[in-house]
This record gives sequence, C-alpha cells and structure tokens, in this order.
Amino acid sequence: MMKKLILICFIVIFFIAGCDKEKDTHTLITNNYNSILYPPLIPNKNPTVRQKIRKNLLADNKIMNTMIESNSDGFIEKVLFDDDTQNMNIDYNNKTMHFDRIDVTLQLNSNNDILGYLYINNEQLASLSYNELGQLIKLEDKHPQTREKRQQFFVYYDGKTIEYIVFREKYLNVNKFFYNQKGELVESITENYIITNDKSKTDNSPKLDINVKQSDRKPENLKPNSVKCIYLNHNEYGDWTNAYCMKGNGVILVVYTRELEY
Repeated sequence: MMKKLILICFIVIFFIAGCDKEKDTHTLITNNYNSILYPPLIPNKNPTVRQKIRKNLLADNKIMNTMIESNSDGFIEKVLFDDDTQNMNIDYNNKTMHFDRIDVTLQLNSNNDILGYLYINNEQLASLSYNELGQLIKLEDKHPQTREKRQQFFVYYDGKTIEYIVFREKYLNVNKFFYNQKGELVESITENYIITNDKSKTDNSPKLDINVKQSDRKPENLKPNSVKCIYLNHNEYGDWTNAYCMKGNGVILVVYTRELEY
C-alpha cells in the first residue's frame, strides 16, 4: 500500500512539473517573439524551427518574403527579409544581436529573456520589463541614429497576447488580438492615432501606463481608423497558414501565406 501511495505521489508531482515546464516554455517563446518580432507570428503550441511568410501587397502587386529561423528551444536566431539591410541575427551564447545594420550586446537572464541591449560605449538602447508571471509587459527603446524613442506594451489573457500597443512621439498604434475556443488566433484589429498638443480635443484613445498618462498630448484617430486582419486555415498545431488584412471599408490591402516547420 505504501509503495502504491509513493508511486501515485510521484506521478502527480511529475505531471504538475511537466505542466509548469510546458507553460514556462510557451511564455519564454512568447516573450522572444514579442521582443523581436510581432505577436501574430508566435507559434500557438509547438515551437517552430522555421517560418516562411509571403506577403502580397495588392495595391502595388508586390511580393515580400520573410524567413524566421529558430533554435531548438524555439527562440529566434535569424530573420531574413527581401531587403537584407533589415536582416537580424541573434546569438544567445555570445549575447549579441545584429539589426538595422548595427550590432548590440544583449542583456539576458537565465532563461534567455532579453532584459535590454547596449550599443557603443554601453549606451542603453532598450530596456524590457516583465510581470510576476515572467511575461514581457513593456519594451522601451530608441533608434540608434535618429534617437526616436518608442514604447511597446503587451497585455495577456490565458497566456495569449491580447493587446499590443506601440507609442511613438507622434503616433500611437493599438493592436487587439482575438482567439477562438481552441486558442487559435482568428482576428486582429489595429487602430491608428496621431498625437496632438491640443488639450481641447476629446481623448477617446485607450489608456496607457502611468508614465504615458502624464503626458498632456492627446491622441486622435487617423483616417482610415482601423485595419482588420483575418487568420485562416489553421494547421494541426493551431497555427494559421493564410491571412488577409483590410481597411474599414472592406478593401483588402494585403494577403499572407505562412509555412511552418517544427
């Protein structure tokens, strides 16, 4: 009887530990994609070693390709664009990253979460903040040449990114993500705002964190106000393989196809 009880306890402990590890792994991969690329590209369940995204800009009849290569942990190591000046290389062992034709030193924690990166003479170009669950919630950075500052905010529900806000000096982009009952990404809406100094204008924009709220600048809608993206044809792992984005009047702007390797 005692041996059976010990065995049962071992199985329960193993199951709980396995669940925690799976949850932590997904959080780490989510952090990695949010800090380097975009939330819609986060693998839904299984880590990917390669993603190929084909973007068709309908107005210009132009095709653009993006290749994402990841290591065995699912962390992004390379991003290859048609314009090779935008290519990215990340080396977690040597703590270096190349992007926008510059090289920076990464500040990493024990999980390889990016805490920030340093430029020439240890100038801090970016700082990242995480909540008590280990999720990336804020990224502040500045462009090494123009010195333009940017803030990014991330909101989660049930482990999924449901809101992504990008705040620049003159512009604000609010991205909201919607999932089906299986946890698959099915829709996103991007709202664009322009920042003014007119205090008389009504502020209908979403509220940001306390640092941004203190600003007297008021966001107002840009026209067209929003872009909606629909994500389709999910594979066996719950990752979308086709998508399209359209303006508020229903005009389709871009069509995507996505190939994934696990």
